[in-house]
Amino acid sequence: MDIPESLSTLAADFNTWRKQKAKISTPVPDSLRQRAISLLDYHQTGQVTAALRITTLQLTQWRLALQLDDPTSFVEITSQAFTPQPSVSLELCFVSGEQMSLHGINNQTLLSIIGALKS
Repeated sequence: MDIPESLSTLAADFNTWRKQKAKISTPVPDSLRQRAISLLDYHQTGQVTAALRITTLQLTQWRLALQLDDPTSFVEITSQAFTPQPSVSLELCFVSGEQMSLHGINNQTLLSIIGALKS
């Protein structure tokens, strides 16, 4: 069982990185970003952002970027056996003399048509 990284350990690593970075505009390393995101499983967003001295927007952007980098898992769908239902032919003769012929419909469709004609 993996023991989750503590918030204070990562905060110390962020402080070390801040002191050692060459320029103020140097982006946060991916390893620190990923570790910050993983802490969201154990801490609230506000706790993580406060301890690491980052913005909620930064954390959200990092999380979205990480989700885009992860390929979607392939989900195999098993095919269900096709069981053909018997088809029905229906011929309706109306009082007005009009006729309607339906061929190749299944029982469920037939029941729906009869229900519609009753109403």
